Amino acid sequence: MKTSPTPPPEDGFLDEHPKMKWLATSRTTGVAAVAFVGIVALLAAVIVVRANIGTDDRGQGTAQPATTPSAAAPITPSAPGGSGFGPSIADGLGREIAMPLDEQGQILPQTPLPDRPAFDPAVPVPAPEGVMWQRIGATVAPFSTSDGPTRIDGRLAFGFAHTPQGAALAGWQITARMLRSGDDVREAYARQIVADPGREAATMNRLEASGESDFRTGKALIFPEAFRVASYNENGTFAVVRYATPLGGGTWSAGQAALTWDDGQWKLRDTPAPATTTISSLAGWTRW
Repeated sequence: MKTSPTPPPEDGFLDEHPKMKWLATSRTTGVAAVAFVGIVALLAAVIVVRANIGTDDRGQGTAQPATTPSAAAPITPSAPGGSGFGPSIADGLGREIAMPLDEQGQILPQTPLPDRPAFDPAVPVPAPEGVMWQRIGATVAPFSTSDGPTRIDGRLAFGFAHTPQGAALAGWQITARMLRSGDDVREAYARQIVADPGREAATMNRLEASGESDFRTGKALIFPEAFRVASYNENGTFAVVRYATPLGGGTWSAGQAALTWDDGQWKLRDTPAPATTTISSLAGWTRW
């Protein structure tokens, strides 16, 4: 199998790595705070709590081969590696993570969108169909058979449906890819983030000052158990999505992303995000 461009680091990497310190500084000082900071903070917290049960494809921790998922319909791969999957692995909670041969992910065949009720903030939205969590380098991202993504261009995924479910998928996809490297952050800002020029410049300056082109987060092979669409306006141009990632012991870390529908696609909105919280119930949330 092709080696990931961002392979899992050795134990202790997260405690010492300057990029995690950069993320923490961005959050606490408010400098270059963006919509995805809430999810980055969520991931960082989960990584620390679950450091001893982290997974990777070297066989450490609880990562074990799982059943190989059915191969998706052939596609033209976006990068060397081909379409299809290798043997799956599992995260620290025994949940399957598919291993696409293309390190940017494997697009799944799409089916027509099912009939869904109008959005009601008091009622959990239905889950997207056929969700598969795939390893994309050092992180994990969701792919569905109903709400996208439908294509990969460069290092980014596109083609998320103009639905609350599409917004939920896009929010985690964009964020997960940005966690892999400085190049991913730059490409996301250029194509999938709506930011004021001053805020984008501040983020880029801090990224350059860190001196890290590849801030690997190999222990981030984790993903949310559920999501909740907190807001979705009438014309579907703005959404706020919350994500609940398990911490163990019946608790979850909850962070959120704000998204806007711009130029025919979901983009993260560059805006300060509230601090993550710890919750003890998934009542009112949608499990993938």
